[in-house]
Amino acid sequence: MWKFDRNGVLEYAGIALSWELLAGDLKNPPITLTPESMDTFQLIKKTPGECTAQWHGHQVCGKDFTVTIQWKCRADKRLEGTLKFAGNSSGLVIETVHFPTARMAFPADGVRILVGVSQGWVYRFDADHADGDLAKHHYSSLQMCAALLGGEGIYFDCRDNNYMLKGYSWQKHGTTLEYRGVHPLPCAPRNRKAGRLSYVSSIQRFAGDWFEAGQIYRKWALRARYYRNRIRNNAMRDIAVWLWNRGSAEHVIPPAEKLAADSGVPVALDWYWWHSNPYDTDYPNFWPPREGEETFRKAIARLNRQGIYTQVYVNGLTWDIDLPDFAEQGAQDVVIDRDGKPHAVEFNCYTHRKLGYMCGEAPIFQKRMLELVGKLADCGLPGVYLDMIGCATIHPCYNPKHRHAPGGGNYHAHGYRNMVAKIRQNHPELHLSTECCNENFLDIFDSV
Repeated sequence: MWKFDRNGVLEYAGIALSWELLAGDLKNPPITLTPESMDTFQLIKKTPGECTAQWHGHQVCGKDFTVTIQWKCRADKRLEGTLKFAGNSSGLVIETVHFPTARMAFPADGVRILVGVSQGWVYRFDADHADGDLAKHHYSSLQMCAALLGGEGIYFDCRDNNYMLKGYSWQKHGTTLEYRGVHPLPCAPRNRKAGRLSYVSSIQRFAGDWFEAGQIYRKWALRARYYRNRIRNNAMRDIAVWLWNRGSAEHVIPPAEKLAADSGVPVALDWYWWHSNPYDTDYPNFWPPREGEETFRKAIARLNRQGIYTQVYVNGLTWDIDLPDFAEQGAQDVVIDRDGKPHAVEFNCYTHRKLGYMCGEAPIFQKRMLELVGKLADCGLPGVYLDMIGCATIHPCYNPKHRHAPGGGNYHAHGYRNMVAKIRQNHPELHLSTECCNENFLDIFDSV
């Protein structure tokens, strides 16, 4: 069952399983530690269902540095692994763990790759595809992916109930297909000497396609805390038809009224650009409504009288970095990338304004959100759509003004969960939605 080469690379059903550690100073390019770069390897435990492998000594991290991996073979033939390290005597920190790394033959007829983003995406890559990255992203929905090989597949997952940042990387190197589980670590000084992944990572060969891969994950996901604690008796399940529209009240309301009258079923209006600022510009300054508060209140009352459920768009994550108040306020809360720059994206190609992503530790921004949602709820709105929280709370933050450790962690999920919990406490009648079916938030949003 357990076949290791002399460096400690495990052979599993034609797949070479290993690990990498990236050690750095949070500024310069990190160095990569691998089994081949360690001084010695030994198998310290081996039974039919379990083994523990350990590597000792490294020229940079010190002679007492160790990496330990434990593998267990479960009843469903799924391998489940954990990784920890200790004894780092260098001035570097282990910034990122790649575990498992898995190298396999690239199929001659190509491969399809399932990734746990949004509701699941499948990519197709032919054998003559250029070398390099194939699919690389942070896990922003399901913590799983798979290589689909025409009737069979190779499945990977992470089984984390604590919302830690993590991702995946698929690459092609000649005739080799390579997977990496990517785990950024909290880089606090107290974590320099030793650390571990707080959850298991899995690999399993299976028969079938993307649906069968999903069934493997489903067995665990249905037992996960965020699913067990999901919102029940959800009134939004009664909505039959959604209508998306944008603009003034007289532009968006009549079509919703006609659809409700003609269909005779519950209709919902997803109302964008109700606000006075341009698209993807001047966020989070959504208030006042574009036609004034009085007209907006009358519009919501009109929709409510006819039983048309309405939610309005609010970006729940970003702050326009070109606004005058960003330097004084938004910069305190923004996600800072490893290069020291704010994580900001230009979504509007006409205004060319960049929106900075707010960290989970963002008291100024979250206070603004609470105030805005309070005004909307006071207008009688049944629901608010908080955009991007579900899909974009994924980037490691290195803002030196924040209390959380730089790099990995679960500060994004905890921070935004706390914000949504406060909104719910203040406005228990309000329904809340976000973008993408991110497991981290399944139990606090009514709709994703």
